[in-house]
Amino acid sequence: METQAAKEDTVHIDFSSLPRKLQTLQGSEHIDELVVSFTKRLQEITFEIDKLAPNLKAIDRFDDVKEKLRSTEGELREAQDRARIATDKFNLIKQERYDRFMAAYNHIAQCINDTYRDLTQSPQHPIGGTANLSLDDPEEP
Repeated sequence: METQAAKEDTVHIDFSSLPRKLQTLQGSEHIDELVVSFTKRLQEITFEIDKLAPNLKAIDRFDDVKEKLRSTEGELREAQDRARIATDKFNLIKQERYDRFMAAYNHIAQCINDTYRDLTQSPQHPIGGTANLSLDDPEEP
């Protein structure tokens, strides 16, 4: 069985890739300063890596927002369909109201002169008066 000392003798560590300053270090004060410096740098690098890591909750939130968008778009289409149907019904009723009003108006306009003449005939005015009916706004009576 090999002893610990024998194992250490067989392990060779290559320090050639280290900067010269680190290769020639001596004394525990310098080593302690370097440990603190390396620890601080390691924390900075770890912080930077954490900032670069993807936010997994963001993916879930994005999926939720995407689903809500689909739902809202569906509600929008339904609301647009209801609005279109309501507009069509409104326009039908508006047209029916216009048609009925114009039918009544035309009938009254044809009869008003004769009726007014009959009402205004007298011995002093044997012909009677004249009356006619006109619309203020023929587009929207």
